[in-house]
Amino acid sequence: MVVNQTNQAMEFSRNQVIDFFMGRQQNFHSGKAVFTIDLAQDSPTRAHFYQQLVGKSVPQVNAYWARLLFTGNATPPKMLPSPAAVLSAVKENADAIGYVDGRDYDGCCKVVYRLKPAD
Repeated sequence: MVVNQTNQAMEFSRNQVIDFFMGRQQNFHSGKAVFTIDLAQDSPTRAHFYQQLVGKSVPQVNAYWARLLFTGNATPPKMLPSPAAVLSAVKENADAIGYVDGRDYDGCCKVVYRLKPAD
């Protein structure tokens, strides 16, 4: 889990990450709106991320967001096609939070949470 280098957060708890990526919390503690960024639907990293974080498959997460969108209660994370695109977006947006596999991390952003690596 990475944020922009200017973000004041040094670390997020698992529950905070869940709340950000499941639309339960839409603002950082500073009050600024969180801009969450997801990887593409077919990304193995995305599948691992949601399985490890909330115990749900990508289709289950998609169904969850479909229900939230129908009620108008939240907006899903913006989907980007590659880890490089996620890192670039986080680097360019002070309010962004995204995730990449550790092997794709290039040091441009601040790491604030780590999941167990995929086997």
